[in-house]
Amino acid sequence: MEASQKYLDEYLAYRGVSFNEYMETFLDASGLLKVGFFMARKLLS
Repeated sequence: MEASQKYLDEYLAYRGVSFNEYMETFLDASGLLKVGFFMARKLLS
């Protein structure tokens, strides 16, 4: 479990996204599609 948390923390730091921003993407009705666009936007910006 600790390894998973560490991986997620490093992944979000690499993407420049906070945990709260990441979780907010799942609260919308569009779900995974929105997550994909959100991550692509962060990656390309």
